[in-house]
Amino acid sequence: MNDKKSGRGSMFFKNEDRYDGFWLNDLPHGEGRMIYQNGDIYEGQWSFGKKSGYGVLTKRNGDHFEGQWVNDKRVKFCKIEPN
Repeated sequence: MNDKKSGRGSMFFKNEDRYDGFWLNDLPHGEGRMIYQNGDIYEGQWSFGKKSGYGVLTKRNGDHFEGQWVNDKRVKFCKIEPN
């Protein structure tokens, strides 16, 4: 029997990061949110454990980036300035 995470669920990592969303073969895949131990939050699409597709990264300092990601890298985005 396959004991890898698939479907919707949450995971608390040893480094204190937390992922809530969809899984496939033990990796974040599909729609999900990662709350990093440093306070940054990424909400958006994942592909086999990497940010891929549309997503929003909100940094702890208030910086807000919205756009497209490929292989964990921002490729098309805009920085939204706080009011």
